[in-house]
Amino acid sequence: MSNFYKDFNNDYANRTTRVLENLADIRRDYEGNNSSSHKDKEQGDEATMNHSSGKINFRNNKRKTKIKAALKGIVFILVASLSGAATATILIEKKYAANFTEKPSYIPGGGIYTSGEPHQSSYSVIPKNVTNIVAEVVGPTVVGISNNADNFFDETINSYSGSGVIFASNGYIVTSYQVIQGADKVMVKLPFNTVNPFEAKVVGVDKNSDIAVIKIDAKDLPVARFGEAARVRQGDVAVAIGNPFGQEYGSSITNGVISSINRKVKVKDSSTGKETTYRIFQTDTEIYAGGNGGPLCNEAGEVIGLISSSINPLSGMNFAVSIDEVKKVIKAINDTVEDPRLGFGIEGATVDNVGSKAIKGFYVVNVIPDSGAEEAGIKNWDIIIEVDGKKISSKEEFMAMEDTFKDGDVVTCKVWRNEKVFDVDIRISEIE
Repeated sequence: MSNFYKDFNNDYANRTTRVLENLADIRRDYEGNNSSSHKDKEQGDEATMNHSSGKINFRNNKRKTKIKAALKGIVFILVASLSGAATATILIEKKYAANFTEKPSYIPGGGIYTSGEPHQSSYSVIPKNVTNIVAEVVGPTVVGISNNADNFFDETINSYSGSGVIFASNGYIVTSYQVIQGADKVMVKLPFNTVNPFEAKVVGVDKNSDIAVIKIDAKDLPVARFGEAARVRQGDVAVAIGNPFGQEYGSSITNGVISSINRKVKVKDSSTGKETTYRIFQTDTEIYAGGNGGPLCNEAGEVIGLISSSINPLSGMNFAVSIDEVKKVIKAINDTVEDPRLGFGIEGATVDNVGSKAIKGFYVVNVIPDSGAEEAGIKNWDIIIEVDGKKISSKEEFMAMEDTFKDGDVVTCKVWRNEKVFDVDIRISEIE
């Protein structure tokens, strides 16, 4: 751009110089004509005196008029040239400056391209597309599943490698049954967790629909939002996410469309002989290795299906169990599982009139292993006399208070031991 302006300015300066030189020549001619006009005036006086002789001398007024007109024209041209040059410069700079700038530079991490050097403040942001949005919304809820923790770090995929979707913040995950089938243990890697993988327990399975529910000991996890199968249309955008290694920003994401919404598959239970029909979605979205058990999402970031490899895919076709079927199986599994018992992890009885101060409260006769009470250092023969600021005088009062807390709560209790009273913080946890 700088070379362009330099050539333009040099050419403009040369033309201006030539105009000024011509103007100087005209000015000299004009001064010479003025001196001639004085002589003509004298001759004119003579002509007047010799009028009687019939000789007439005409003054040269026409030539002076032409010179003045020429000067005015040159001045007008000069002013017009200056104005035109300035206007052209502004227009060129505004309209064509982009053609002379340096090659745009890319600033990593933000999808930003800059015109020229990266430090310039002028930039354009590439808008997010559907895949970007779904990856940001659903990606953190997609976990890696394997039968061996080493597979996550070695990035090894075997028949037990797959993905899963967190659907409850306290560690419940839905996946494909084939991912965990026959595994001695089930390991789960969270994409946002850098610590060692969690060992999961199998809550329940439905072999016919190829769905399994597992649980890890974690809380406050991000949760995927389930959509509705009835709102899925043929031709809708479909985004599949798989994360067999449980890596942050390491998931495989592909997109396509819903090819068919009316596909149905009949599965016969080998043990009961009962035949069940399941609704599935067909999609042209490519599914990479380890994507089995991962979510199929719509463009709103809702899970509309669970990727299943139990239905043999055809060329260019993959299948996902409808989210409505997934919801039914999850509900059926939860209905058959008893709610876990939560508490301090203490068993005991009512006690009254103990010690020199006639202490009464909840007398500890057993501390359950791996419970919050054991972690806090509660011992047999301790007496709980206060829970969360409220005095306790019986076993019934203690159990009623225990039921008011939820998993993970830390409760301050006042304990009597050997004539001494002290405070202990006990965590509420699941009791086996």
